[in-house]
Amino acid sequence: MAHHRHGLQIHEYGDMSQGCGSVGELYHYEHAPNHENPGDLGDIVDDASGAVHSSRAFDWLHIDLTDGILGRSLVILQGDHNHPDSEQIACCVIGRAQAH
Repeated sequence: MAHHRHGLQIHEYGDMSQGCGSVGELYHYEHAPNHENPGDLGDIVDDASGAVHSSRAFDWLHIDLTDGILGRSLVILQGDHNHPDSEQIACCVIGRAQAH
């Protein structure tokens, strides 16, 4: 299962009532200059052992309850994020836990 491409996306809702089917459309933050699809975080690729070693920073994403990503969802796609047939294979709510 190594060397597979998976797209990462932020979607508008953190609604998991129907699994990934209820997360809404791709997140669009109107104040993200020069980013046509700010919810599209690109692809990750696993290594020969199936692990992903990747770090990314996005200057247009922030965590708050108004326009930020807190309470929205992160979706993982099977395949390239630009391919229309890429299937949503996993999703979760972006939340915050109490630090220990």
